[in-house]
Amino acid sequence: MTAVPIVFALTIHPFLAVHEPVSASIFIVEGWVPDYGLPSALSEFDRGSYNVLCTTGGPLSKGFFLSRYKSYAKSRRRA
Repeated sequence: MTAVPIVFALTIHPFLAVHEPVSASIFIVEGWVPDYGLPSALSEFDRGSYNVLCTTGGPLSKGFFLSRYKSYAKSRRRA
């Protein structure tokens, strides 16, 4: 019975982390991606033939450390 969770933990990553890029002109990055994931997303954008980079994200609550931005997506905007 103990082996089931161990096997599950060792085999779930390839299922959840599928990387199969498709031909597209828009690259979308989820707004919840942590800062350490952004360089990889930017490298993928540069490697591909994308024309537009979009970020997603809902509104930020008042008092949140990024509250000067209106949403998660706007907090990821590059100058």
